[in-house]
Amino acid sequence: MKEYQFEQLELRIKDLQAYMNEEINSVLYYLYELRANQNYKAFPEEWLQLPNMLSPKDIEMVLGISQKNTYELLNADPKPFPWVRVGRLIKIPKHSFFEWMEGKD
Repeated sequence: MKEYQFEQLELRIKDLQAYMNEEINSVLYYLYELRANQNYKAFPEEWLQLPNMLSPKDIEMVLGISQKNTYELLNADPKPFPWVRVGRLIKIPKHSFFEWMEGKD
């Protein structure tokens, strides 16, 4: 009987761990969204409406520079802010780009 109870407790603990992991992930996602959208009150509203992952075109628009200058900035060594290549696309996290603009490297 005690072995059966022990197995039941183990299963319950595993269920609780899975539930807690889901809750932690949703809180982390919420905090990421909050940080990405609310820390930048000094920026124009249209910039805040940009997606959380920016494209080089978004960078061109925000900085008011040419496509050539945008790619020169992205390919500078060291990188001024993090970005990733997804296939042929380049994506820049909005929060890191805005932090770079604020000088918060």
